[in-house]
Amino acid sequence: MVSRTKLAVIVSICVVIVIASLVLYLHSFQRPTSPTIGSIKIGLAVPLTGLYSYEGSRMLQGHLMAVEDINAEGGVYVRELGKRLPITLIYYDCKSEETTTISVGEKMITVDKVNIVGVTHGYPLYCAVVPLADKYKIPILALGTTAIEGTPQANYSFILGFGSAPRQAQYLLELMNSLNPKPRRVAMITSEEAFMIGLRKVIHGMLAKVFPGTFELIFDETYPKGLSEFTPILSRIAPLKPDAFLAMCRAPEAYPLTRNMIEMNFKAPFIFIARGSNQVEYQKQFGVYAEGVINQACWVPEHPESYAPGITKFVEKHRARLGEPDIYSALGYGTIHAIAQAIEIAGSLDPARLRDTFAHLDVRSVSGHFKIGYDEWIKVGNVNIDGPYVVGQWQKGKIECVWPPEARTKNLVYPFRGWGVIHTP
Repeated sequence: MVSRTKLAVIVSICVVIVIASLVLYLHSFQRPTSPTIGSIKIGLAVPLTGLYSYEGSRMLQGHLMAVEDINAEGGVYVRELGKRLPITLIYYDCKSEETTTISVGEKMITVDKVNIVGVTHGYPLYCAVVPLADKYKIPILALGTTAIEGTPQANYSFILGFGSAPRQAQYLLELMNSLNPKPRRVAMITSEEAFMIGLRKVIHGMLAKVFPGTFELIFDETYPKGLSEFTPILSRIAPLKPDAFLAMCRAPEAYPLTRNMIEMNFKAPFIFIARGSNQVEYQKQFGVYAEGVINQACWVPEHPESYAPGITKFVEKHRARLGEPDIYSALGYGTIHAIAQAIEIAGSLDPARLRDTFAHLDVRSVSGHFKIGYDEWIKVGNVNIDGPYVVGQWQKGKIECVWPPEARTKNLVYPFRGWGVIHTP
């Protein structure tokens, strides 16, 4: 028989076990175990079809290459977790449509549970998803967009890529002002697209306040977005004999514009075609007839490492695998690296800490400088105030950076020597 003492001990032990089990059971409800974080999820709305498809597809190539390189080196160190995590890229074709961009943005946030959302390219597409940033309290980044006056803002939204329009206008007008003789009489045409209209407004402001009396706009009109025949408008400009011809156009418009200019032998001493003419495809299509055209190059493969750290390795790999890189593939690569640096600086994947880090970000990567701040000219904050803006010119089959002086790879060939003529300094 079991003595009363032994029985009391057994009962006591059983009670302790029961109570301990009950405490652990209740504790499991009070403090749930956090799920293991296996990777950093970056969600991208990429325009692979539609108006911005060229830029979107080229940037995606850079995004994917950057993720491959970062993961090959062990991933991104997250101090709060005490370990390195790989990046998982989740992306959808937003079709260059605002409504589709909103829907895929919400899907990535609510279903895919991404840590950061990026809009690869397209000003209207980014503007459409800005309200989602504060609604869901998640960083939403414009990776290939430029800010203009009136750009919507939110605490969690940032323009990381190209930055602000004033820098582009500033460099273009500084270059023109540096020339001898100055191209004083200017003809400008502008696509009726939101960003280009904003850029036009910035140029008007700078002509009045920064360069008063230096340049005269002898022709200044807009044209319907997506225009494919420019002969009528060029025929009206040609008799005016402008010193400078500025086309604030989107990429799809640059090709028919250039074709019409060549057919008409339309010339001016200074010819600037903003977008499209900075693409690798532009030179492939026009060959020697691209020579001398000035553009919003933003980036060239010959930038020094001090300006774009990692550029040598990136250019070599891109050429070996995908051919000649351009600003869009470089920006795709560079923005992912900038995001990785931001995460390491924050030391966390907490949205609020990431937001605070992006608000003061100051880093460099393959595509140049990422310095987030407030642009006084257009009154927009959370924008890259020193984005990758350089003015380029096609010379001997490639784009050379001709302004600003600190990034210049070759001097501008001026005046324009004619269509189909090799341009060398």
